[in-house]
Amino acid sequence: MVSRRGFLQGISAFSVLDIVRPASPAEALSTKNLSNVLEDYPDDTAESSKLGFGNSFVRVRISGSETNFWSLENRKTGNVYRFGCPVFPVAGNAVSSTLQNVQADRAPELLRNGATEYSFRGTLIAKPSLSLRMIFRLGPDNAVVRFKYSLENNGDEALAFKEADIPLTYISASLAEMNRVREVQLSDFNLMLHSDTVSKRDIWPQLFADQLGVAGPILIGEGANNEALLLAYEHGSQMPDTFLRFDLDAHRTARLVAVKGNYMPGQTIKTFETVWMEAVAAPVDAIASQFRAFVRKYMELNGESRRPYLFFNTWNFQERNKWWNKKSYLASYNQERILQEID
Repeated sequence: MVSRRGFLQGISAFSVLDIVRPASPAEALSTKNLSNVLEDYPDDTAESSKLGFGNSFVRVRISGSETNFWSLENRKTGNVYRFGCPVFPVAGNAVSSTLQNVQADRAPELLRNGATEYSFRGTLIAKPSLSLRMIFRLGPDNAVVRFKYSLENNGDEALAFKEADIPLTYISASLAEMNRVREVQLSDFNLMLHSDTVSKRDIWPQLFADQLGVAGPILIGEGANNEALLLAYEHGSQMPDTFLRFDLDAHRTARLVAVKGNYMPGQTIKTFETVWMEAVAAPVDAIASQFRAFVRKYMELNGESRRPYLFFNTWNFQERNKWWNKKSYLASYNQERILQEID
């Protein structure tokens, strides 16, 4: 259902200055020696201290409430960003995924790319036969939190997706304290260049007031003290044919919602997994490099897929040669011409 081809093509352009650095070797799969991974917060109760994790850059705490489903703290500044819970269209009703009895449902797992995966699970208060698993991945030297949700039907009642009065909502975040908000499109096809390109657009206050939507897949809010919050999702859809988008409202809240193709109407709910998403809290001048490093090292388990190879593409000149010089597409496709372009 989910394609990330365009997303990864765009990332390649977004990360061209950074991606040529060698990738780190992937680590062997192991769950040993992980007793120090879960964060121990002296100001929390013993129970709540289990519902969190972090590294030297960020700290995540799990709550399960409607407006504070989980939170992300920048450990350097102490700023905390809280995210709203997902909302699913079940049997024609918008079912909020506020949770009860939230707990870590298995031990943290060290993945072969060096990131650690954490899993938490709770029961939906609005529909106790449904549970939601929250899956997070975090590298040891990176500020990007990668996450997805899994909605599971544990009861005997047959439940199905059916459109409700609001769309399927994956995550929401307040940008009210942000001085500047930008959308980054990674796969904006440029006919002149015949290539997917990166485009960055400021989201003006009027767009929030008019309650419009932006495609992303990256949204960046810049606040006081040179700090930024980045939200992203992994899907290759492009404007105007979007499958997901960030909806804006007058309170300067951004919600990642499904547009189409995220589920089939009438689809029986057994186990439904969302797209992967990312959240980053970091200084403005470091957030892009943190995200590039994440894509190179921690997005995929297979490190070879992120290894930086360089390829040469002559298609741009072939287009010009065809339409400007009235030659065939293959007229310039020869060793002499290609060596000239490389030089």
